[in-house]
Amino acid sequence: MVINASFEDLLLVSPSSSSLNYDQNYYICNPLTRQCLELPAIPFRRKIPCGFGLACERAQHTITRFRVVLLYSFLSPPRSSDQLAASIFCSETRKWSESFVTPPPHLTHDQEFSPLCQMCSVDTKVGVACNGSLHWLILNYVYSTVCVIVALNPFDETNQPWRFIAPPADLYNPRLEIRYYRDQILYLGVCQNRLRAYLIPKRGGPVIWELLDNNVDDTSISWSLVHDARFGAERGVRYYGLGLHPNKGDVVFLSSGDRVFRFNVSKGVVEKVHKFAGEIDPQLSVFPLLHPPWPTPIPSL
Repeated sequence: MVINASFEDLLLVSPSSSSLNYDQNYYICNPLTRQCLELPAIPFRRKIPCGFGLACERAQHTITRFRVVLLYSFLSPPRSSDQLAASIFCSETRKWSESFVTPPPHLTHDQEFSPLCQMCSVDTKVGVACNGSLHWLILNYVYSTVCVIVALNPFDETNQPWRFIAPPADLYNPRLEIRYYRDQILYLGVCQNRLRAYLIPKRGGPVIWELLDNNVDDTSISWSLVHDARFGAERGVRYYGLGLHPNKGDVVFLSSGDRVFRFNVSKGVVEKVHKFAGEIDPQLSVFPLLHPPWPTPIPSL
């Protein structure tokens, strides 16, 4: 099985990672209880998804409803329609539906955008779930300093479930000398139910922002710089982001070579937590797995 997305202690998996397999079956699994639920076949035949997401609503220890999202991009030439599409599975209706959005014109003027999410491989782009919405980072491969966050609330039954969130303005502030380039990858994560973006420079520790407003119109969006640890880590080491601690706002997990580190940005302390047999691929997909006090039962369809 191939892991495509996660939500707390649940995983969205499929049998194959083959880019030629259009007719995938998808399952929601709890790896601790080994409970597994097969989803109905997708009635829409599209190209391979460029993004995946799993979002759940719960009451105490029980999932009340959930959504599975497969994201498709039509933004890349030669056959570009300037659209993003999503196939959405609803646990209440037990059916798949589709949703489409056309990004704002300033995001598609050269039609060279491609989805790129934190620690993603070619075939799996991990949507970050926060407050009911899923978030993906879209990076422009022609102008590497141009990026935007696309958010989809699969529980929103109105005609406006999509949002486009501008990245932190500090990325383009010459006073901070962040010099955001494609090889200084911007990542998304969640800490204490707040969406965060963090940048790993070529040398040094991460720069972390928190989204201040995630539920109002796009014009009111702003980011707060919560940590700047560019000079708090060993500058001779090239780090890559793995993820944020879900509860501790000053802890980031990083990789370098064959090692995994826990970096406390407040204290400037880097601690090795694991060493693999081989080098860690910077494009490795990373899935948070959080165990609640009681394992989450998967509701039947």
